[in-house]
Amino acid sequence: MSGYRPDAETLVEPGITEGLIDGSALQLVTVRLFDNDGDQPDPSATEVFAHLRPGEARELAFSLLTCAEHATRLTDQAAG
Repeated sequence: MSGYRPDAETLVEPGITEGLIDGSALQLVTVRLFDNDGDQPDPSATEVFAHLRPGEARELAFSLLTCAEHATRLTDQAAG
């Protein structure tokens, strides 16, 4: 199921970790997608959480930047 979740936040939550073979813990990055529209919240758009390893978070960040730049170029071309 999909839904529109226009708001996003990222955070590092103490205790949200992944255990490693050597007994240590890898701190994860939490990504939260949600609908914060107070007027007409979509009841089907529940909060979505993803816990990413640092490398995965970096890859996502780079991909988001790349897509945002491409979307801006397309918008500028359509307006121009």
